[in-house]
Amino acid sequence: MKSNLLAIAVAVALGSLSACSKPNNVPLLEDQLHALAKQEDAKVAAFDRRGAAILRELAGRTLPGDVKHALDEAHDAVSGLRQWDAQLGPTTANLVKDGKGDELQKLVYETQEKQDKLDTIAEDDLTAVEGWIARSEVATAVPPPPAAPVPPDDVPPPAPAPAVAPTPTPAHP
Repeated sequence: MKSNLLAIAVAVALGSLSACSKPNNVPLLEDQLHALAKQEDAKVAAFDRRGAAILRELAGRTLPGDVKHALDEAHDAVSGLRQWDAQLGPTTANLVKDGKGDELQKLVYETQEKQDKLDTIAEDDLTAVEGWIARSEVATAVPPPPAAPVPPDDVPPPAPAPAVAPTPTPAHP
């Protein structure tokens, strides 16, 4: 009898522990995903502003291949961020509705990883293009007018002008 009570107590204790070991973290994870999406929206808006400024600077210029490649990569990275953000809301809603905390946790991790990777690509490529613009502006700047020529050392300086004696003024009686 005593062993049965002990077995029941152990079973209840183990059952309680296993139920407590996995708390319902779905609302917290949902909030975290919404915060990640909102934070990324601000970054995408900043990338858009930089991209628009770059395109204004580049209007009418012929671009080398590496600059075109960097622009394309930055565009693709920002587009990838938009696509990820667009699917994040519905995916999160479905996982929350189904109470899938483990999958929500996985989605948080994947979202952070994806955002970090694409943010880095966009940042690096936009910075590279901005650097190219700055270097090309310096290279094509109009040089200042040349300084006055300096006479060589072996030429004697010009002779001083003769002194002019003052003209006497007639005296008045």
